[in-house]
Formats: sequence, structure tokens, C-alpha cells
Amino acid sequence: MGTDAKKLSDTIRTGRFSTGLSYDAMGDGDTTVLFLPGGPGVVRRIWKKVTKGLLRPLAEGGCSVWRLGRRRDMPTGYTIADMADDVAAVIEQDFDGHVDAVVSVSLGGLIALELAARHPDAVGCVVLIGSAARPSPAAAEAVQRYGAALAAGRFADAAAIMLEDFLPGDDLVFLRRRLGRVYSRELAASGNNRPDVLVEADAVAGFDARPDLPRITAPVLIIAGDDDHEFPLDVVEDTARRIPDSWLIRYSSHDHSGIIFDRRNVGNILAFVSSSTAEA
Repeated sequence: MGTDAKKLSDTIRTGRFSTGLSYDAMGDGDTTVLFLPGGPGVVRRIWKKVTKGLLRPLAEGGCSVWRLGRRRDMPTGYTIADMADDVAAVIEQDFDGHVDAVVSVSLGGLIALELAARHPDAVGCVVLIGSAARPSPAAAEAVQRYGAALAAGRFADAAAIMLEDFLPGDDLVFLRRRLGRVYSRELAASGNNRPDVLVEADAVAGFDARPDLPRITAPVLIIAGDDDHEFPLDVVEDTARRIPDSWLIRYSSHDHSGIIFDRRNVGNILAFVSSSTAEA
């Protein structure tokens, strides 16, 4: 794998692949899982929570888990398809052209769909958590506001926008702003490359994978929440119908964040990946 990997603890390694994309890795099981995180940008607290609640348990369940970063200094106009091609290059050069599963959340799910459509031989199966073929119009507008605020260094504003999904409505504007000031330090410390945040936000806002979905040959598991305003259930169900081999799990009374951190995800993913690899 990458040439500059170093051990952070007994279970986590970090480094860069030959293409330059960064990774965190844990576990040494026979099942190779590539994890594509959400965005735009990175929030360290969320990464740590995802690692503890999802990636470590997957590694303990017998997987070799690689959390993949995105390219730095992306040019203006870089698309989700371009990001998917970046992932395909990693799989080709560092995983002998194939991984058993791609697990993804939110923005990472958009990339996973394009990866599966454009590079069918690269992935054995795909898991989307809190994602679908396109974001809602409100989410597309919000992600651009979030990207602009984060890129400009207006971290409190960016945090307040991030809270809109689970503290929605005009009545909670004051609370979002107050909590935004609390979380602003977290965003400021996350070390995001600000121009990349804008590129990612524009890519998400203009994305629609629906024409590509029928070309996906890998089995796809979609884990969705009934109260996710970023990827509403009607969009999720339409996404599932368009994919030839898809499975949909719905969590009731879950917003976007609640889906990602639900403890049932690990068991559902391990069962799906095990079934998919056994059938391959």
C-alpha cells in the first residue's frame, strides 16, 4: 500500500496511497472494505465518532477497513464523477483492481454510486448510509451555503447551517446560532482546505445519478431514515428502484445524523457484505 504509513495505535494506521489520496486503516481481515466519508470538508469529531461506532466494529467483524480521503487542491468544476475516478485509481493501483465492498455516508454515497456505475469491476458491493441519487433541493442549497461559509472562515455560520437538518425551522434559528458558536472551534480545528470545500459543495449541489443507476451491476444496500431531509425517502426509494440489484433498510424517526450513527448499521453491513461476497 502507501509508502509512508505509520502506526497511530494498535489498530489504526495512516498514510497515503500511490495516487496521493490519504487513508486511515484498521483491521486485517480477509474482507476488504473501502470507506468513503461525507462532507463537504471534514469535522474531526464526526470522523472520530464514525471510527468508534462503525469502522472499528467492522474491523472487529473480520474486515480490513480503509477510510479514504479526497484529493486536495481540486480544480474548480471537479465533479462527483471525477472523485469516483480518483477512488477507482486507488483500487486499481493499490488493491489489484477490486475491493469487496465500498461503504459510504452522505457525500461519500454519491461518489460510491458513480464509482459502481463507471467502474463495475472495481467493487463487489456497495453500501449507502444516508445517501441517494441526489440531494433534496433544500439540501443542495444548504450545502452551498455551508461550503461558502466554511471556505470563508465563517465557522460559526457554517456550524449553524450544519445543524439545520436536526434543528429545523425558523423558531430554532437562535439555538442553531448559539450552538454554532460552540461548534465553530471544532470546524476551525479540522484543517480543511477551504477551496476544496467549495468544489465539493458545488459538486454535490449539481449532482444527479439517476441516469447512471441502471448501469450498476454490483449489489447495493441503502440504509435510510424516514426523517432525513437531505435525502428524503421518496428520493431514496426511487434510487433503489433504478438500481438492478438493490436492498433498502428504513429506520423510522431517524434524521440524517441519526442514520449515520445507528448501532444497527454494523450488523446490517456485515450481513450484506458476507452475503454478497459469498454469491460472487
